[in-house]
Amino acid sequence: IELFSFGSDYPLQRADGTKAMKPVVVFALGGRCSGAVRMGNSVRFPVDEVAGSDLGVYVFDRSSTKFQMGSEDKAFCGGCFFPLTLLVSHAGAVSSGLQDCLTRRHFQAQQLLELLSLTVVRCK
Repeated sequence: IELFSFGSDYPLQRADGTKAMKPVVVFALGGRCSGAVRMGNSVRFPVDEVAGSDLGVYVFDRSSTKFQMGSEDKAFCGGCFFPLTLLVSHAGAVSSGLQDCLTRRHFQAQQLLELLSLTVVRCK
């Protein structure tokens, strides 16, 4: 997973409405978390099963004085869940067929994700 950019159409804001100055993303998959990933960096996760697996995407502002254990809610900018089956189906649509899609080890697709509030993300 590589983080290319944060959209500029809607500036990222923390829960208190303050503009996020140094956003980072924490990715989560299968009980594993990535740690803070900055723009241009990447992270890898082992994936055993794609069906029913959602990639958690959580954005925080590391410039916040509350970006620390126990206070991360105040530095939270938004999050979402991305079903891995969408990645496989999107990448499979441009592959050379179903057999190729089922045996591939790497998938590449660029996605635009819309972030949800902390209360919505916690409901999952």
